[in-house]
Amino acid sequence: MVQNKKNNNISYQDYTKSIKNIFNFLKYNKNHKDLFLKSIEIQNNKGYFLVPLCNLHSSDDLIIQKFTDWRNKYSHTYRPNIKTTFSKTKEWLKKSVLERTDKLLFIVMKNGNIPIGHIGFANCFNKNLNFEIDNVLKGEKNKNKKIFSDTLKTLLKWANSTFYINNITLKVLHNNNRAINFYLKNNFEIFDNQKNNDEYFTSMIFNNNLTNKINGFTLTAGPSISQKEIFYVNDAVTYGWNKKASEYLNKLEKKFAKYLGCKYAIATSSCTGAMQIALMSLGIKKGDEVIVPNITWVATAKAISYVGATPVFADISINDWTLDTRSFEKLITKKTKAVMPVHLYGQPASMKKIISIARKYKLFVLEDAAPAIGAKFNGKKCGTFGEFGAFSFQGAKLLVSGEGGMLVTNNYKLYKKALKISNQGRNEKKTFVIDSEGVKFKMSNIQAALALAQLERINELIALKRRIFEWYHHELKGVKNIFLNIESANTKSIYWMTSIYLNKKINCSRKFFIDKLYEYKIDTRPVFPELSSFKIWGKHNKDKKNQNSSLIGEGAINLPSGVCLTKSDIVNVCNKIKLILKTV
Repeated sequence: MVQNKKNNNISYQDYTKSIKNIFNFLKYNKNHKDLFLKSIEIQNNKGYFLVPLCNLHSSDDLIIQKFTDWRNKYSHTYRPNIKTTFSKTKEWLKKSVLERTDKLLFIVMKNGNIPIGHIGFANCFNKNLNFEIDNVLKGEKNKNKKIFSDTLKTLLKWANSTFYINNITLKVLHNNNRAINFYLKNNFEIFDNQKNNDEYFTSMIFNNNLTNKINGFTLTAGPSISQKEIFYVNDAVTYGWNKKASEYLNKLEKKFAKYLGCKYAIATSSCTGAMQIALMSLGIKKGDEVIVPNITWVATAKAISYVGATPVFADISINDWTLDTRSFEKLITKKTKAVMPVHLYGQPASMKKIISIARKYKLFVLEDAAPAIGAKFNGKKCGTFGEFGAFSFQGAKLLVSGEGGMLVTNNYKLYKKALKISNQGRNEKKTFVIDSEGVKFKMSNIQAALALAQLERINELIALKRRIFEWYHHELKGVKNIFLNIESANTKSIYWMTSIYLNKKINCSRKFFIDKLYEYKIDTRPVFPELSSFKIWGKHNKDKKNQNSSLIGEGAINLPSGVCLTKSDIVNVCNKIKLILKTV
């Protein structure tokens, strides 16, 4: 087996848990509608699907007979080379496929009801985090000569965008030249020949050149959507009404709070709405000031202005691009009531120092953790340090629900206050009676279904993001005059966005750099500009010294960081960056 260096992005426990979760989800279905929703359409082949072999097939005599016939027809490719029977095949499906948690088999279906073969994965629980292609069998002749090549590509792409995998391997009998040639044509390479019980096997590994380009473009963001998300959303659309109108919302709030290690969570329509509810709950009002970093999305400051207060803009640290604590403390006045640190692009702010300063001056702390679900400071998850934490599930984030957010707290009184505000100020004991200020920033049950499925996959999604950063770091190591947003000491960034800062020594503008990458069909975006530069605030109110915000706001770029991007995508981006630097 191919060996890999120690993996620091995902634990073996989380890796196996992820596989068990998805494999079992696909293997067990109440009916054929559920099974159809969990099937994978084969790319470039309308009407062809990968249908998970599941509990419904264990009593499907037609499928069992098909498998029996195929296995007898191709028994020479299996070991031991023994003919099988209907009853033995049925037992094999139950014991060796459905009950094995590290194995998954798909039936290749034409027009939804004509089985033409099967393909799957086995032996997925291993310290190398490798998937092994298993049971590839073209059972029926088909006019489409490319169908199994496309099937293999579809399966590999699905696996790479759903799980954290290091390599995909397989073994075939050394004299099965037809199979070996098929895999060679589909970007597998021979890496070993092994003897097992007097039989020689050829081991092969996938030369991963998959890309995730959309219309030829490598995009800045994009989520990983598995069959679980599709299934949950369909269930919410079909049955999530009346008595079940809040079923997924309730599950999401409970699981989100448990994941963060906090007591209470309220699902919202956006992170902006969550922050506004928090500020209202804290009594922030006109005449009050709230300190925010000068580099963040405008929503952080807008939420403050929505409650009538004034945002005050502090500088950021040049090291991690988050709130500079010296600048923060210097801006505190008698009007200052709160501070809103931002865990920018998934990098935790210096929460120990921020909390210390806030407590010294008796300030509230509201964490804008919009892009930082799962990020940690000193081992504690972001969003749980202050009075409130707010998260975003907007479509470009790591965890998505299209639009949406979450407000969290450990304070029961603040939770009850926020809950009432989020429900229009409604009296919970008197029907339709409103007796306090409130807003309507609720998340829908349908959005919650999507977010819940994403949350149940969160550890592997974070691992995929961190691996993308590692690929960038490896490929750009030693390249002069550009600097990556590397996580600071005692933190764990989720690297929602991998970003670079262009040194002023580079003989071109940021716009020129971005435009050149776009010519190469690479989509990027500038890092947020200084909030204090917007005329909407009227009087500019910011720290005048040590303006790191100007440097980052004018010279940094977000690189393609979508969770499904492959190593080939990242290598291509890095090669184009190096090419531009050579020509300027």
